Amino acid sequence: AIRFMRELAEWHASRHDPPVQGDPVLGRAGLLVVPFLAMAVGLLAGLLGLGGGEFMVPLLLELGVQARVAAATSGFLIFFNTSSNVVHYLVAGTIEPFMGYGIACFFMAMMGSFCGLLAGNTQYVRNHSYIIIF
Repeated sequence: AIRFMRELAEWHASRHDPPVQGDPVLGRAGLLVVPFLAMAVGLLAGLLGLGGGEFMVPLLLELGVQARVAAATSGFLIFFNTSSNVVHYLVAGTIEPFMGYGIACFFMAMMGSFCGLLAGNTQYVRNHSYIIIF
């Protein structure tokens, strides 16, 4: 991972790309510490039976990632975490596949995401984003 990050930084430097606002700036110490923090977050989330977003988003915010990027990253990772859990429970026979329930959950999540997107783009939320983050 460290070699990949170094090659990516060299590639951007060769193209004379300016730094992107909100990108975390990690030195050698950060590149060594962040994987262990991510592993600790995954271990803690697994032990507590959580999706991990409760711990990953504050970690990403502490690293300097923008709030929207941290939330999107967490949602992307939780999608795969939840999908693997559903497959595991289906294979183990713990839950029975009930298509109507799955479709209802899908549409409810889609409506909730749409409402959150609409509410997140209001001027009030932009001015008071600290309320939503914490």
